[in-house]
Amino acid sequence: QRNEDTKLYDLKCTIYELLFKLFISNDISLNSLYVKICHSQHVLNVMIFNEICKKPKFLSDIKYFTLDFDRCKVIPNLPIPSFEYSPSAITSNKHFTIYFNSKKNLSERNLKYLIKSQTQLLSLTLYTISSKVAYLMSALKYCSNTLTSIKLNSCDFNGMPSLNGLNYLIHLESLQFKHCKVITVQVFRPLLEISTPLKIKTLTLEGLIQFLHISGIVHVDIVQLFKLITHVRKHLQYLSLQIRNHRQPCFIESDYEQQLRVSSMILTNLGQILPDTLKYLELKLVIDPIKLKIFLDNCKHIVGLNSLLVMNNSQNDNIFDVLKEFVREKK
Repeated sequence: QRNEDTKLYDLKCTIYELLFKLFISNDISLNSLYVKICHSQHVLNVMIFNEICKKPKFLSDIKYFTLDFDRCKVIPNLPIPSFEYSPSAITSNKHFTIYFNSKKNLSERNLKYLIKSQTQLLSLTLYTISSKVAYLMSALKYCSNTLTSIKLNSCDFNGMPSLNGLNYLIHLESLQFKHCKVITVQVFRPLLEISTPLKIKTLTLEGLIQFLHISGIVHVDIVQLFKLITHVRKHLQYLSLQIRNHRQPCFIESDYEQQLRVSSMILTNLGQILPDTLKYLELKLVIDPIKLKIFLDNCKHIVGLNSLLVMNNSQNDNIFDVLKEFVREKK
């Protein structure tokens, strides 16, 4: 039986090799390439990769490129580096998809090079990414001029503090998380480090986010902050918001005015988008009592609020009466 299996495998290798040689000999250039890496076909993979990389024109017009490591029991030492020696190989690619093997680490050098070489990349899709391959995100800076869409599917963010690399993507319009685990606000932190206004039009979070803590909020974060809260509010139960340097005394007038302005924007627009089922709310702001009264009036629909913590960093801490009246009305 084993001898028959070997013959069948050899025949398959021969057919695949002849097919690729036929394509190449006819001067064909691919539009789409899906490479599935399987340990059981390691020799075949090497053979095909070698043939492909001898003819860079075969790859020069690719627009859709997929690498699939997902079903590998062991990641073989595939000759992916051979792409490095062909300057025109896969540089026209616009849509790159990688299926990772979550239990095995991949070659950092090879995959970072492939990302770096995608000078026309528009979209990147990553499946089953984990903290072991988080290094790949740093290569996104090389695609910052073109990349507009990132989709993360079935990814585990446990042990991954943030997606460093997102802060380079000034043209990002779509960011999607589907079937992901342990999504925290720190995952999004690099987006708030972008100096220019965010261009994100589509933000998809498929999951049940119940706790959300955001700190270091400044003026340019406000729009995205409200979009994020609106998107996750269906299951949100615990919310904590903190402006930048709220613990520092505001001795500089311009700093104080800026923090007061940011806090007032939050208080004026936050209450009406909070869910009815919110249980815990923590605010660390520079608070104007009038804006606080507006906020609390907009929160009267919240029936399950058990804890409200308000820390005021204002020069005039005169919000006690407003809070006392709110508590009296709730009773």
